[in-house]
Amino acid sequence: MTRWLIPTCLLALTLAAQRAGAGPAADSARIAELERKLDVLTQEVEALRLGAAADTTTLPAPRSGLAPAASKIYGVRSGVSIGGYGEMLYENFDRRRQDGALAGRRDRVDFLRQVFYVGYKFSDELLFNSEIEFEHAGVKDEAEVAVDPATGEGGAELSGEAGLEFAYVEWTRRPWLAARAGMLLLPLGFVNELHEPPVFLGARRPDVEQRIIPTTWRANGVALVGELANGLSYRAALTEGLDAARFSAAGGIRDGRQSGGRALATRPAASARLDWTSRFGLLAGGALYAGDSWQGPQPAGARLSARLTIAEAHARLQWQGFEARALYASGTLRRPEVVSDALGLVGADRLGRRFFGGYVEAAFDLLARFAPGTRRGLLPYARYEEWDTQEGVAAPGIEDPANHHTQLTVGGAFEPHPGVVVKVDRQQRRNEARTEVSQWNAVPPPRVRRALLLAAALGASGLPRVRSALLLAAALAVAAPHAARATVFLTRPQALALAFPGARVERRAFVLTAEQVRAVQARAQVKVGSRLVAAYAAWRADTLVGTAFFDTRTVRTMPAVILVVVRPDTTVERVDILAFHEPPDYRPPARWLGTFERRGLDDRLWPQRDLRNLSGATLSARAVTEGVRLALALYEVVAAPALAPAVRG
Repeated sequence: MTRWLIPTCLLALTLAAQRAGAGPAADSARIAELERKLDVLTQEVEALRLGAAADTTTLPAPRSGLAPAASKIYGVRSGVSIGGYGEMLYENFDRRRQDGALAGRRDRVDFLRQVFYVGYKFSDELLFNSEIEFEHAGVKDEAEVAVDPATGEGGAELSGEAGLEFAYVEWTRRPWLAARAGMLLLPLGFVNELHEPPVFLGARRPDVEQRIIPTTWRANGVALVGELANGLSYRAALTEGLDAARFSAAGGIRDGRQSGGRALATRPAASARLDWTSRFGLLAGGALYAGDSWQGPQPAGARLSARLTIAEAHARLQWQGFEARALYASGTLRRPEVVSDALGLVGADRLGRRFFGGYVEAAFDLLARFAPGTRRGLLPYARYEEWDTQEGVAAPGIEDPANHHTQLTVGGAFEPHPGVVVKVDRQQRRNEARTEVSQWNAVPPPRVRRALLLAAALGASGLPRVRSALLLAAALAVAAPHAARATVFLTRPQALALAFPGARVERRAFVLTAEQVRAVQARAQVKVGSRLVAAYAAWRADTLVGTAFFDTRTVRTMPAVILVVVRPDTTVERVDILAFHEPPDYRPPARWLGTFERRGLDDRLWPQRDLRNLSGATLSARAVTEGVRLALALYEVVAAPALAPAVRG
């Protein structure tokens, strides 16, 4: 019934509009109202065709080093953008330490953080983006104020934290060149920039990316970011440096973060990152941080330098539901013995010359493999880490063995929605002093919190509890109804913004006549699926710069949504894939899509003629080509004649 309801309404409105305009005393207001209703109905039909690609609430793709929700501002046309996330953690500690002594740790549950993203897009080139974070369920001033008698400054240790995670203005001139200024996330590691819970594996963030790379690491400064050719991207920043007065042997450099609040800026620091992303789902890159960390006054008669350098290399592979990550980071502190003397550190508390850490982790989405098309995910995962915050102390034999850690994390994650995740895992923690305490972790949403807390508390430590947690996650996944899962790369507003930066875009709706249908099919050699067509004409001043068409094609059994931009000279400007529901291996790569550029509609525009065929993705190549040919024919037969008066005018 629904299938025929909207087309019938469209036809009735069209006939009514024609009759209204036929008489000499046509009511212009009534015609305008009918045209408005026609446009609303055509948008509803287009939304049904595009599916999740038309949904402006769909999670955007990560952009410029930011996680999906933080990237939301890049997908809006103008004005305000609001997003956010919340994260809660339950920790169940073992009764005994690694050496068998009583641990004395009490289980706890903590609403770790509630984050709000607030942005404003002034124009296609200029925007503001920010993250405001409340940690540990709020802030209460319950501590005594400590005052430094030398400076008269003081403060209270608060139970929670409220503050900015980042806040910057960005000016984008080209895809390969954008400038940022404000509070920035430093571009090191995976989690410092991509720290939303659905993005990283594990109930807790990797300890290497908290102890060696002190996530979340933010600082005031300026940066350049950009997307280069051949899958390369970069970020480079000049910011405030760390404060070595807060370094410690056990905590490493973590407490040296100034976090942009009344930060001492006597010694700036530079950081840079370069990534390469292949079309096979591989990302590889590295980052470097360097700067003098001594921000305080110099001792009498001496010049104290605490130059710090951190280098890290990382790689990630995503392929057919499998994901693996590896990261290694190493840092050096110049003349740590002098810094230790200045800070009054003695014995096992003295700073080391080096600190290092690395981890490898992997996960596999069982539902993506055994229930293709589902919107949900079920991912068992494992991670191994090793790190040391104190290595190379000048005096031999005084390094604290408790600062050298290893950790194995095994667990599972259930995703009822791409933006929601439930995680349960076991962390087997070890250090060389044998004083570590292993634990269970759970990250539940409110509705299943009690069930997961019960699951995390079941049984003694070991594999039986792992099995219980994974079986619980599997039961949740099986009990939930399946829905079509959309792999959405761009939404309709995002695709139009990328295709026509700085242009004014107008939507035109057409109801094809029988004669137009025959003409389009003869020209395209492709069947017209619907007589309802929407075209998006882009203008700069009074000049038409391009016309976009969205097309939905079934590849094998699942649909794909593509965007075709046609130039005024009836050649292809660009082709983008907005959504692809088939396995990733069948998705045409960007390089192949680029072969359509500047091509017109002729008999050679087919795979295995002038277009190279895609081995193993023949059906995908055919579907995209048909969509491109249909868009070119629609522009020639329908859109161009309708736009001609505006172009001439």
